[in-house]
Amino acid sequence: MALQLKKLSETPAFLYSFLSSTTLTILFLMVLSSTFVSNFPATTIFAYANEANMMSRTEEEAKALLNWKSTLDNQSQLVLSSWAGNSPCDWKGITCDSSGSVAYFNLSHHGLTGKIPESIGNLTNLSGLALFRNKLSGSIPVGLGELKSLVDLRLFTNQLSGSLPPKIDRLVLGAM
Repeated sequence: MALQLKKLSETPAFLYSFLSSTTLTILFLMVLSSTFVSNFPATTIFAYANEANMMSRTEEEAKALLNWKSTLDNQSQLVLSSWAGNSPCDWKGITCDSSGSVAYFNLSHHGLTGKIPESIGNLTNLSGLALFRNKLSGSIPVGLGELKSLVDLRLFTNQLSGSLPPKIDRLVLGAM
């Protein structure tokens, strides 16, 4: 059976209507998508992606802090009883920035007994850490010197030992 080509004038009318409706649909979708994109700026799309990233970072920070809490003695864990869940912004001694990330950490004068964990270096937006007048022991974590936002570190009147981590000299230090 041979395939016969017809002239455009011999094409059935339903094919014209199909082509016309398909073309119109495609044009309509193109206009709709361009209107949608122009009314829904890329910054909004990035804001949603950024919000998801912040949520993930906040949860990571909460996990790191809860892990540290679990290494402290029982009395210290009782002091930190508000530390539960995935939102450290509501916890005792924690102040967050506008993105919900831990920015300042002040647990001075609480009698905390244990060590300062290396994971404290994961609090990338931390600008201040005040843990003075506790019973913390061990060395100062190297990760503290890597925190680019940290400008205030107060660890005096503890039982810390060892040398200061590299790069910590750029900080505004409280009397160690």
